[in-house]
Amino acid sequence: MGGRIAQEIWGRGCGKGLGLGARARTGKPLQDFFWPQPRARSPEPFFLLCYSLSMISNLHVLILAAGASTRLGQPKQLVRLGGRPALHIVVSNAVAVAGHAVTVVAGAHAREMSHLLNHTSASVIVNRHWEEGMGSSLRFGVNSLPPGCEAVLVLLGDQVAVTPDDLKRLIGAWKGQEEILATAVYERHEGVPAIFPRICFPELSSLRGDQGARGVIQRNQFRLVRVPMPNAAVDLDTPEDLAAVAQRFDAGAPQKIMWENQNK
Repeated sequence: MGGRIAQEIWGRGCGKGLGLGARARTGKPLQDFFWPQPRARSPEPFFLLCYSLSMISNLHVLILAAGASTRLGQPKQLVRLGGRPALHIVVSNAVAVAGHAVTVVAGAHAREMSHLLNHTSASVIVNRHWEEGMGSSLRFGVNSLPPGCEAVLVLLGDQVAVTPDDLKRLIGAWKGQEEILATAVYERHEGVPAIFPRICFPELSSLRGDQGARGVIQRNQFRLVRVPMPNAAVDLDTPEDLAAVAQRFDAGAPQKIMWENQNK
């Protein structure tokens, strides 16, 4: 059953059925992220055309949600946006793309998260050493991947604005290539969501403390494919972040998101 707590994943295939995320303070109004932006025609739909079942047959999604949310003052994964828990939004978007091949790394509030995701097709694993930092969750998550996985898509548990189409574009840019690292670009830097091929697993498995995936991305510049994704800049780190994002969700903005400014 999805949502179970387990120390390891057994019998999960990659792609059945089919951190770094902190918003830089640029002074841009939040509506720049939440409302459609006009753009000229471009080859961007090519990424969506490239997306296919065969492309993700060996891909697994790893959602990092183990932190205690000390800056926010409450579990960010459980706050409600438009009536839905934030983590449920992120998991639903990932499941829409990868089906059962989704794993959530929980930690500080594992019991509540497992209950929340009990009726989804995602699996929940518990990082007992979550207090060490994001590096430990990445390490634990990668070491828990099913044996046949050739790549992992890393996503943060508070990246509520990242849509299924965003993830499909990332997969389309990656194209299933074994030496390509596909990364989102936002606020003029690279970060997650990102797809790491198996060749990067040893680096991810050696992370310690608060080291996140960005260091691995920076050390692999020669193999990067970059996908503009302003949605990935939206996070829930502080009360101010939450208030701004909640206002948009309560206003129904997510149902209108088209994110057409991603080529800019």
